[in-house]
Amino acid sequence: MQMQTLPNTSIEVFVTSLSNALQSLVCQDSSFTSCEFSRFHAPRVPSISIRQYVERIVSYAPCTVECFVVALIYLDRLIQNQGPLFVNSRTIHRLFITSVLLSAKYIDDIYFNNKYYARVGGISGAEMNALELEFLFRIKFDCNTSSEEFNKFSHILYEPETVIPVIEIDSLTSYSVSPHTHSFMYPSCGNSKADPRFTDPRCSRAPQTTYRRPMVTF
Repeated sequence: MQMQTLPNTSIEVFVTSLSNALQSLVCQDSSFTSCEFSRFHAPRVPSISIRQYVERIVSYAPCTVECFVVALIYLDRLIQNQGPLFVNSRTIHRLFITSVLLSAKYIDDIYFNNKYYARVGGISGAEMNALELEFLFRIKFDCNTSSEEFNKFSHILYEPETVIPVIEIDSLTSYSVSPHTHSFMYPSCGNSKADPRFTDPRCSRAPQTTYRRPMVTF
């Protein structure tokens, strides 16, 4: 089977595309809400916008670009299982950070722990653990992703006119990320003058302490 690799693009384009994708999943009619109140429901609509939250996650989450594609797939599965009303302005933030955490654990060879992602997402470590488990139950522990699904959802994270290379693989689990992935997400690898927010903690010259993780709460 064929799977597309994500092209080189700017952070601005990537964040915009991802923000628009998440916004399209949110139930727009405020008069309708899910009858169920879950761990994902915030007491009130968070003051931080979806785009601002996406910028934060993309800046501080040390995962590959492909994780964000898989995270969208997981959110789509959640909607299929729980219904479209479950994803709304009060749940989207916690759902997004949880889906990114799960995708990083599932497809990345190296990933950071729940405590790190909790700080990035502006929640406690205990809450991150609980959200992870509840998310898995709600998608029925179905974390495997086919190349067809990956190709379908990757289209929204790049400019339409970009030509996408393809590679032959058997499944997503055997997919090795393309070399440009790390240069896109972590441009400071090998460059001491780059923005420390994008320093790859996996680079030998980039100690993890260069990551600055200001808290955000909602």
